[in-house]
Amino acid sequence: MSGGRERELKYSIESREDFLRLRDDPAWGERAEPERQVNHYFDAPDGRLRRSRVLLRVREEAGAGAPRRVLTVKLGAELRPGCFDSVELEQEVSAETLASVLERPPALLDLPGAAMDEVRRLFGRPPLVRVGVLENERVRRGGPGRPFEIDRIAFPDGSEAYELEVETEDLPGAEAWVRERVLGAGISLSPQRWTKMERLLKLLEP
Repeated sequence: MSGGRERELKYSIESREDFLRLRDDPAWGERAEPERQVNHYFDAPDGRLRRSRVLLRVREEAGAGAPRRVLTVKLGAELRPGCFDSVELEQEVSAETLASVLERPPALLDLPGAAMDEVRRLFGRPPLVRVGVLENERVRRGGPGRPFEIDRIAFPDGSEAYELEVETEDLPGAEAWVRERVLGAGISLSPQRWTKMERLLKLLEP
């Protein structure tokens, strides 16, 4: 179980060429092996969690290490465009638990732990459903000084999007680094105000 505050910057990378530069160019420091993520998002049919800026997700992770399945509850606020301050509660779950909640999403509400305790505290026992699933490839870059993550998001309609994320305790310093180092290198970015789940749901709207 883990929990704490997450402060991060999120930027949309405007072109595939710039995405590949950030993902692969040795100039950006250390490069970890790509991690494949499958994100399962849950909410009540009336969207009450996301309207309250609460994210409920189970993520399957596969990469250099052993596969993991991580339940996350995130309560977030946007401080300014692309700059987020969130409380994040996480715990690993078993493959059997994941299979159970995919078959019957309300089973999430029976799980012990701080993450689902918070959902129950805020919403009681809402009629949870899986509202979408999204695949993402993540590459972690940089050394101890300024680590960052590069995401390639694969949407169900076959389209892709690219993001730069920087988790930091020093938001002004990280913003200055993005301006001077990334934008200064000619890479085109724009603040990403939508979460991956919000972008997915917008795409799925009839």
